[in-house]
Amino acid sequence: VMLGLSGSLRAIDQLSITIHRLASAVWQAEQLHFHIDWPAGRDMGYRLAIARLSSPALAQPLTDLSLVCDTGEVSNAQISCQRGRLHLPLPQLDQPAVDVSFVLDQYSGRLSGRLEHLLLAGGRAEVEFSLLEGDWQARIRGKGIKLASLFKAVPAAPQLPPDWTYGGRMDPDIHVSGREQQLNQLTWQAGVAAMTFSDAAGMTVGEGLAGTLSGSLKRRAGHWEIRSDISLQGGELLTPYGYLDAAAHPVQVEANLNADADFSKLLLLASRVAAKDLLSIALRGEIHPAAAQPLQMLTLEMPPIKVAELYRELLLPVL
Repeated sequence: VMLGLSGSLRAIDQLSITIHRLASAVWQAEQLHFHIDWPAGRDMGYRLAIARLSSPALAQPLTDLSLVCDTGEVSNAQISCQRGRLHLPLPQLDQPAVDVSFVLDQYSGRLSGRLEHLLLAGGRAEVEFSLLEGDWQARIRGKGIKLASLFKAVPAAPQLPPDWTYGGRMDPDIHVSGREQQLNQLTWQAGVAAMTFSDAAGMTVGEGLAGTLSGSLKRRAGHWEIRSDISLQGGELLTPYGYLDAAAHPVQVEANLNADADFSKLLLLASRVAAKDLLSIALRGEIHPAAAQPLQMLTLEMPPIKVAELYRELLLPVL
């Protein structure tokens, strides 16, 4: 669908259009109400209301969207907004209004843009995105995101038991890409600060944990390649089985896995758990998450350890 104003229509100061359906290869909008303001001597501005917007890149369709664009362009070549405000009624957002800019190339169908100043889970985030001929990608960057609020707001986030308490903030940087309804790649990196958690009995407690999380999920021919790295450089961890001071003994967890297409089988490859100057364990294994006995095989390799130091640092505090 091509939508534009030719040069011969420049004398129009206002124009209102209603479109029942507008679509490209990667998105579809329904019930659009479009109003243009273009007074002489001023930049074009417009307002747009969309009853429903769907795309393979979205987990579910968006409804009741509205856009006010202060500076934009509507032509045969492109529909764009250099400065606008989008009303995005998502329950995950602390408030629905976000700053937006975008360009829709009417010849190629490519849509690219940026959402800024999203108030999410007590922090801020911005999103860069592009869609073209079924391919889509996005980058999400956040600052000061509250972990407790994120876990509650985002269904895909890791879920802790409901009787646990937890807190802290993170600064995530996430890249995601795919084609139509298929996810092809996900990469992430996040700094975590002042992370705390506790079970109801106070037997498993983390206090002041700080570090980084990174990893990737990539689709290959018939399987997934997964990499995850967790690094803790500060804070304390207490469990019924041991105590760890992550500032004195930084922790590194490296996991490399292969999974089949439906994640019914996981192969743990060349993975490692280490606490500096205390222990280092290499792991290999096979896991079937849906089986009655998920852990099918596990191999551990451990170099010689200093038993006395391990006992004093990890075990003695809980005995």
